[in-house]
Amino acid sequence: MSDWSDRTLGMNRPIARRDFISGVAVGVAASGLSLPAWAAEGSADYPPLKTGLRGQYPGSFETAHMARDGSFGGAIAADDSGEHYDLVIVGGGISGLSAAHFYRQALGDDRKILILDNHDDFGGHAKRNEFRHEGRTILAYGGTMSIESPFPYSFTSKKLLADLGVDLASYERFETKAYAGLGNATFFDRQHFLSDRLVTGTGKKPWPQFFAEAPLSPAVRADLTRLHTEVKDYLPGLDPDAKAAALKAMSYQDFLLKHAGMLPESLPFFTGQGYRNNKRVDTLPAWEAALSKRAPGFAGMTLPGQIHAEAQHFHWPDGNASVARLL
Repeated sequence: MSDWSDRTLGMNRPIARRDFISGVAVGVAASGLSLPAWAAEGSADYPPLKTGLRGQYPGSFETAHMARDGSFGGAIAADDSGEHYDLVIVGGGISGLSAAHFYRQALGDDRKILILDNHDDFGGHAKRNEFRHEGRTILAYGGTMSIESPFPYSFTSKKLLADLGVDLASYERFETKAYAGLGNATFFDRQHFLSDRLVTGTGKKPWPQFFAEAPLSPAVRADLTRLHTEVKDYLPGLDPDAKAAALKAMSYQDFLLKHAGMLPESLPFFTGQGYRNNKRVDTLPAWEAALSKRAPGFAGMTLPGQIHAEAQHFHWPDGNASVARLL
């Protein structure tokens, strides 16, 4: 897939109406819904109110996987429904819903818009996790949690929230004392380590003591202790900007194995460490690991200074799902 480009994917070619309808039918077919029922605003089943954790459930991803694996030919039978829309938006997440909102603001509430998605509920990554237990409704987030940004909101973002009736100053940011009195710990499972064991004091105990209590082989224990205590520049000969560029071009896993000299047997310790947005060690860029200030291996490096700014940060019990539902 390394030779794929916009051109080879056909991004340089115009999309005919029939081709667009056929492409939309792919998502509809994958979701198991007919197009009229899927877009039936005003019906008894609208808006969809599915409960439980709504994720990438069967029916929402198979066609995309076929396209990824080269087994989808793109030929889908489709009939012209005769419907006409001023705007068709593909993707019912917050971005797609916001686009519809802005379009109507600019051109009038009489604009007819069709929003398509291959899931049975809107919101995209802003998912709601809702279920009932012993007569109580339990609500949590099943996707993106917080409304935040690296810097204070843009005017457009603030106006969108104001349009929806959201007053950022009137909400409690988040609960800060929910885990008061508890400390950090790491669970080592027997599938990846020598036995099941919970070791307390992660990041608080001296690392040699912490790893001495963990169910590790002598070689892995020494390897992890070295990485967490050694102050060494694993990218010598590069200036700070060149170091940053190199870290942005490799995964944290490659950095640990190829530059920090970690043993492959030591990697399971990092698989459960969500240093940034819970990315896996093999998908997390080494640069993001360095910025987390918690990932080991960067203590001996001088990196470019970073801009730090406090962003507004709050969420509802269902995370960002309420924003999607307000839209």
